[in-house]
Amino acid sequence: MEVRRQAAPGFASFSGGAQIALKGDQDLERTKAILAKDISTGYTLTFQPASTEPRFHVIKVEIAKKLPHLSVVARLIYWIDGSGAKQ
Repeated sequence: MEVRRQAAPGFASFSGGAQIALKGDQDLERTKAILAKDISTGYTLTFQPASTEPRFHVIKVEIAKKLPHLSVVARLIYWIDGSGAKQ
C-alpha cells in the first residue's frame, strides 16, 4: 500500500495532473475553491503531433513572453498507440 501512496503524486505530476489529499471538511472546501478558480481562468489548447510513431512523446509548453502573472500547467508526455490516436 505504501508504494501506491508514494507512486500516486509522481504519476499525477508526470501526466500533467496533481494529487490532492483531503484530511477533512476544511480541506474539501479549500480544494473546491482552488479548483473552481483554476477551471474558470484556464484555457485548453490542443495540437496535432507531427510524429505518429507508437511510443511516449515528450511535450513542452511555454509562454512566449515572460509574463509573471501567467503560468502553464501541462503534461510532460503523451502516448501514441500506433493508429495515430493520441491517448
